Formats: sequence, structure tokens, C-alpha cells
Amino acid sequence: IPERIILGVAYDVSPSLTLMVDYNWINWKDIRPLGNPFPGDGIFGSADGPGAGWQKQEIIKVAADYNLNKKWTLHGGASFSNRLFESDQNALNILIPATYDTHIGLGATYRVSQDTEWSFGWNQAFNRKQTGTGVSTGYDVEARANTFGVTYAKTF
Repeated sequence: IPERIILGVAYDVSPSLTLMVDYNWINWKDIRPLGNPFPGDGIFGSADGPGAGWQKQEIIKVAADYNLNKKWTLHGGASFSNRLFESDQNALNILIPATYDTHIGLGATYRVSQDTEWSFGWNQAFNRKQTGTGVSTGYDVEARANTFGVTYAKTF
């Protein structure tokens, strides 16, 4: 598990609107199978073995919640990060093509009663292609993701 620091602030602009910003720092570099460079010397997971070449990552998230009324809350946000790995590390990352660095999300929560709610959400991770260089020439990675979620919550 990588070292991680998360700092966040939320500010109630009005009784209906809350704005939030988070800063995340994740030290993938010190996790051998992820942080070691490819191709490496030795076996996968060893001190000098091959890895995915992941770096330290910094992520900024901005979001807003808006209470439309007593039943509905609307959610929206975006996330921006630095590149997780350089193009000369594409070869092993063909298995984990985590190339996206920008996300947006929208959602809503509907309170059925004091103790019951439904939440709906969508997240788009924008496509970013990375063309392999060096030992990774010919290994081009590209990823995009759309995530949809539905949650039912009951408070006891």
C-alpha cells in the first residue's frame, strides 16, 4: 500500500451549496512491482526487478453539492492528475493502461425518507493515448472509462 497524503477543504457558500477541493499525493514509486522501472534486472517484485515505472502522483479534485430541495441533492466534480508513468514504461503498462488523468462526475441523491436514500452517479475518465518510446516502442497504451453507479442506503 503506497504512502498517501490527502488534504481537503469544504466551504458552505450558502445553506444549499457546498464547494470542495482535495489534494491527493500518492507515492506509487516506492511500491516495487509498480514503481520499479521496466525492464529491470531480476524477478518481478524484487528490489531491482521489473515494474510498471509508476511515479509519485498528485491529484487535484474539485466538487460541488447543491441541495435542490429536501429530497434532492445534486453532485458534480472533476479530477486532474499528473501522468502516472512515462512513455518509455508503456510495455508493462499494456496490462494496466491507467493513462487517463482527467475525470468528471455527476450524480444525484434522492431521499425517500429520513432514513432511506437512493444515489445515482456517472464518471467519465477521458481518453488519453500514450505512444511508447525507448524499450516500449510499439507499445501504445490508451484507456477510457465510463462508470455508472446506483446506491441504496438505509440508516438503522
